[in-house]
Amino acid sequence: MTEDELRLTLAEMMQGIAGVLMEAASRIAPEMPRHPMDSANSATQESRSPVPPDEVLKALKKTTHSSWAMLGKGLRDLAGLPVEHSTENVANSSRSFARRAVAVTGLSAEELHDLLVRKGWVAKE
Repeated sequence: MTEDELRLTLAEMMQGIAGVLMEAASRIAPEMPRHPMDSANSATQESRSPVPPDEVLKALKKTTHSSWAMLGKGLRDLAGLPVEHSTENVANSSRSFARRAVAVTGLSAEELHDLLVRKGWVAKE
């Protein structure tokens, strides 16, 4: 894959994530503006998404075609906890998924793993 193809693929993936997040946000809070810049006070809004973290994770999981187990292992890995991956490629993908989840939710790896356990999406290890 060339660098241009990679950029195009990443741009399409991010557009998909943004679309899913905006759809989820409009279902949760219909009075919210469809675009962040539509709000007069957008510069003062919190950096954390107004969408609940579990909804953000569902959207991210859907667009990345990854599993809850991958996310759980990646979060444990980022938190420095012991985890076993089947291959180094799976480990890299799991950590990448976990880093994206941390970035879009604004929560720590530990907080996200606790959320996954509370929701029953991963087993408490």
